[in-house]
Amino acid sequence: MPVNKKDNIPEHYEAKLKKSFQPTEVLMADLCKRWHLKVLFALEENNNKPMRFSEIRKSSLSSSDKMLSQALNTLKEYGLIHYSEKKESFGYSLTNRGRSLVVVLHQLESWVDEHKADFAIELKKKKEKENKNSRIPVAISVIPAYSDEDVDNIG
Repeated sequence: MPVNKKDNIPEHYEAKLKKSFQPTEVLMADLCKRWHLKVLFALEENNNKPMRFSEIRKSSLSSSDKMLSQALNTLKEYGLIHYSEKKESFGYSLTNRGRSLVVVLHQLESWVDEHKADFAIELKKKKEKENKNSRIPVAISVIPAYSDEDVDNIG
């Protein structure tokens, strides 16, 4: 896969970054996909020891090999994990960049925990408002009444 040598960013992601006003949006959109964060946390919980594909699948509860492979490839492209084939360190592990991101993700997790009660209240208000707005009066008769003459003229 072609890579921008200066920043070590895959070319297709570089194109996304140029289109976006916020590079953070691109990164978060990719990382917040179903298995990406689970993989990062699984690798971190393994104390920086390399993990094989099957070990990651078990620990991240991935539903399919295809989805896990896609997540691993994306994380490798961002330079957050690497794959080693050396006998003593066979498998996937976090890079320095990946470890630094996991620290930030734990901070975000703490922030969410701190504010989750507020989020729950706001979400409840939003749902109540949506429920009030979605109550449309039901018409007495949805089907228009036709006279016998109208029925005879159809067709």
